[in-house]
Amino acid sequence: MSTCTAIVEAVAAVSDHDPADLPPLYETIDPDALNTLLGPAGDRSDQPLAVSFAYFGYNVRVDRNAVEILSLESDQDNSE
Repeated sequence: MSTCTAIVEAVAAVSDHDPADLPPLYETIDPDALNTLLGPAGDRSDQPLAVSFAYFGYNVRVDRNAVEILSLESDQDNSE
């Protein structure tokens, strides 16, 4: 499964929506660049790498091993 597919499916699960009902991920972030950075690669650096962005009302943080989905509202509540 591609990184982008994992992100869309995770956001759909958290938001209780069908993945097909979500806006295209490419309207938020370049999916080719994201898959290149975080997707399977034969020669991968051991350096940690994570990308964070907002999508469909959620803060998405993805690295080579996991996708983390947080509500934007809960992030704002925690910053006060």
